[in-house]
Amino acid sequence: MKTIIGTRRQRYLVRVGIFLVTAALIAGMAGCNGGSSNGVVEQIYDWNGLDAIRHNPGRNYLLMDNLHKDSNGYDDLVKDQDGGWQPIGDKYAPFTGTFDGNGKTIKDLVIIRPGDDDVGLFGYVRKGEIKNIAVVDADVRGREQVGVLVGYNWQGDVLSDPGGLAYSTNSAGNVTGEDKVGGLVGYNYLGTVGISRSSATVSSDKRAGGLVGDNLGTVTQSRYYGEVTGSWQVGGLVGLNGVRGRVLASDGTNTVTVTGDTFVGGVAGANYGLTNGSKFAGQVISPRNADSLVLLNEATVSNLRSTASVAVGSYVGGVVGFNEGTVDDCSSSGSVTGISYVGGLVGGNEGTVDSCSSSGSVTGESAVGKLVGYNSLAGIVTNSDSTSCVTGAVDCGPLVGEDSGSAAPLPEYRLTIHSTTGGSVTAPGEG
Repeated sequence: MKTIIGTRRQRYLVRVGIFLVTAALIAGMAGCNGGSSNGVVEQIYDWNGLDAIRHNPGRNYLLMDNLHKDSNGYDDLVKDQDGGWQPIGDKYAPFTGTFDGNGKTIKDLVIIRPGDDDVGLFGYVRKGEIKNIAVVDADVRGREQVGVLVGYNWQGDVLSDPGGLAYSTNSAGNVTGEDKVGGLVGYNYLGTVGISRSSATVSSDKRAGGLVGDNLGTVTQSRYYGEVTGSWQVGGLVGLNGVRGRVLASDGTNTVTVTGDTFVGGVAGANYGLTNGSKFAGQVISPRNADSLVLLNEATVSNLRSTASVAVGSYVGGVVGFNEGTVDDCSSSGSVTGISYVGGLVGGNEGTVDSCSSSGSVTGESAVGKLVGYNSLAGIVTNSDSTSCVTGAVDCGPLVGEDSGSAAPLPEYRLTIHSTTGGSVTAPGEG
């Protein structure tokens, strides 16, 4: 019996030993691959420490001092480095840890890499977190996925802890690229950008946004103060809000100027997702077509408020330029000026406009309406009103400028108006 008991004990000790060795190997492998370092927070005091993050991108970091051109390591890592600062993380070795800026400021960031993608202080973030940091006086240049703070945010969080700073992340300076360029984040894919603000000047050919260039995640409780310039899909907050995108409770202030050619808007150039609870008080300028909040809407726009002035070409509205989705509980009080398909709220409508209002002046040459410039056969306008003053040349109407098939009996599904109107309508030859 003693021999049997001893044998069992030996087998038990062998098994325990194997388990401990295996666990140690797994822990070692996790550490080699940039694991969480068991909650240990590494402190950063200068540019050398910031640069060291790239060698262990899965750990937790805390910035202890402000960084600028006089901080240790700036000359070697920024000023004299070919192309300036090398972004932290790329698609092969993304940043997956936590970076807490601790309320500090990073100043004088320079990145001149016009041929590179995923460009920013952090180039590629994958399920990581960046918070409580301001990056100001930055000059960031790249090709695609370019932002002052993050180039490509893949399921990461750019925000603060509850009860943290009023605005967790902040950016200012200049950011330039060709596609998916944002003042804060270039491309937000299934991630969150929240409690943030930017006053950076943004310039891109396609998908340029004051906060995010291309959004397939969530942008919430954030503000933009600067200038955005581009050609296609240009927005004060986001250039393109994709099918999974959500822009919530975020504002563009009266200092914002958005300039572009096609799909240009104060909140979003084009919306295929959800835009809710935002405000825009800036200026939208385009020689072709645009609107103050969203140019092209194929999804849902709700609870948006615009006091902006809009001066563009065709399909112009105080909130939506061309609607193929739903515009609900929205209002516009700014002036709207265009050439054709011009409305105080919506330029052209093939979807549903419900519980909306407009009160600003509306001026155009054809298809000009207080609320909607042109309402197609599929358009529905209900529970809406307008007190806008309208001036137009052709097809100028009180609530709807040009109503397709309005001379014939209207099918019930096409146009239903339960509205009150006010103000005045003036056409050529009238007083």
